[in-house]
Amino acid sequence: MILAGDAAGVDPLMGEGISYAFEHGKLAAAAIADFLGGRGDVLAAYGRELHRGPVGRKLRRLAFAARRFYGPRHRLFFKLAETSRRAQQLGVEWYNGNHRFDEAPIWAGLGRWAAAVLGVKPLR
Repeated sequence: MILAGDAAGVDPLMGEGISYAFEHGKLAAAAIADFLGGRGDVLAAYGRELHRGPVGRKLRRLAFAARRFYGPRHRLFFKLAETSRRAQQLGVEWYNGNHRFDEAPIWAGLGRWAAAVLGVKPLR
């Protein structure tokens, strides 16, 4: 058995799941085709790809953001986002994967965000 779609994971920040369902579906379809083609090890490989591949990395980053915005210091993070149009813009661009912001290490992304909020560096 393999999980795909919402069963395999949804965006913990916004609760969105359809784009991840498509990504999981592509991975699952390839694993099933390989399995039916005689490769018995592909199901374990599917699990690793699901968690460690690009989709899994994105979901982990969204979970990181969700823990900030919905965690015990949520007021601070919402206040920071509220006070800076630049922070809002960068957050949306990160969420949407623009300029590959979502692929940068979390702490590098936070540094870029802080620099933009403080006006030290432009967003791009």
